[in-house]
Parts: sequence; structure tokens; C-alpha cells
Amino acid sequence: MKKVFFIDTENVGYSFTQQKAVRKLTTSDVICVFHNKIRGKDLSKAILSALSNIKATVKKVYLESANKNAMDFGIMMKLGQLMQENGNTCEYYIVSNDRAYEVATDIARSNGITTKVRRIPTLDYAFDEEGRIREEEERIRQLLPEKYSKRVVKTV
Repeated sequence: MKKVFFIDTENVGYSFTQQKAVRKLTTSDVICVFHNKIRGKDLSKAILSALSNIKATVKKVYLESANKNAMDFGIMMKLGQLMQENGNTCEYYIVSNDRAYEVATDIARSNGITTKVRRIPTLDYAFDEEGRIREEEERIRQLLPEKYSKRVVKTV
């Protein structure tokens, strides 16, 4: 299934270009790299070179505004647009450490949207079974923080 990645460069930068998962991308996958004047209006030659070596289709999305949350809103608008255009034919991943995206993905699921929409901290999580397990464990920790405090919890 086609995978679409939205890269929140305000949050994760361009480190995704160096991750193992880049080699697992296919020509049917899409990476939308969101950037603004804070993250470089004109992407550096090194970043452009790294992006050109990716098999997936790379779309650079420049946002004029660098206001707080502007990139978040831009990503959510593009996600909604592509979900409308593609229906359930794609899996969507927001690559960011910003947990606020999970509100949107939870709303989508609670409204019966069956399309896979996930926030992941690195590109590797989309291709790595252990990464998906870590992602789910982190979601459980968020839902039950008192059960997963820094103290050691023994299971019987």
C-alpha cells in the first residue's frame, strides 16, 4: 500500500534523510517535506542531494508563515486534502515528536475513518515492527501515565 509521509522539519529537522527506512521507500511512496524560513526557505545543497537519492516522490512544501503551529496546520490541511483525494488507498504518517498530532489521528479514528493515520517520531517506525511496538507502548503510557511512572512496575 502506498505510504505518504509528512515531515515536520520544525520538529524533527532533516535527520530522516539519514535513516535506514529511506532505503525501504518505493516509487509509489510520497514524502512531503514541510519547511519555512526558520528551517530554511531554500534547502541546502546537502539536503537537496539527500532528497534526490530517495526513491519516493518528494514534495517540498514551503510555508511562508513561521508562526507558532503554522507548520502543524499546514501538515493537517495537506493530510486532509490527500485523504479526500485518495480515500483508503494510502497509509499516512506524520513524522514528528509533537504529540498534538495524535489528537487529529484520534478524531479521525473516532469518526470512523479507517485509513491508517499515525504520528511517528522517526521514519524508521513505519517500516520496523519493533518501532510499531514501541509506538503502541508509548500510546499506552500516555493513556495510563500513573501506571508507567519512572518507578519500576513489576508484573506478576
